[in-house]
Amino acid sequence: MKKFYYLFFSLQLITFLLKAQEKVNIDYQYIRSNNEYHAYAVYIKSDDQNKTLEFEVTSTFLMDKLTGVSIKKGKMDIKIPFTKLDTVIKTDENTLNNLVIVASFKNLLKMKIECETVIIFKLNDERKIELPFNFCLVKNKLENN
Repeated sequence: MKKFYYLFFSLQLITFLLKAQEKVNIDYQYIRSNNEYHAYAVYIKSDDQNKTLEFEVTSTFLMDKLTGVSIKKGKMDIKIPFTKLDTVIKTDENTLNNLVIVASFKNLLKMKIECETVIIFKLNDERKIELPFNFCLVKNKLENN
């Protein structure tokens, strides 16, 4: 009987830990041209209250500060509220710079946005990083995960 309790407790603990995975990878997009490389990986980060999207942005551009994030809807840019995290991403490639942000998509989930769109990361030196973005994939993962 004692072994049964240990086994039951262990299985419950393992189940709880697997459900509480911190980040789930949704998508990865990149563009490489000449000597430039730009990419992002997007994760769903879950806690007890809500789900947020965490973007790991990588570029050959120097990214001291990110001034804006938006999604292109036709000719319109829809701004996305975000918070920069102080997370350090280690890489063996010295030419790449990384930035981690948490973006809020609560308002966007109510809007009708095309599935295949573009996400724009605006830097403080007026440069932009434009990458493909599958809004429907993100929306489905946020609603179902």
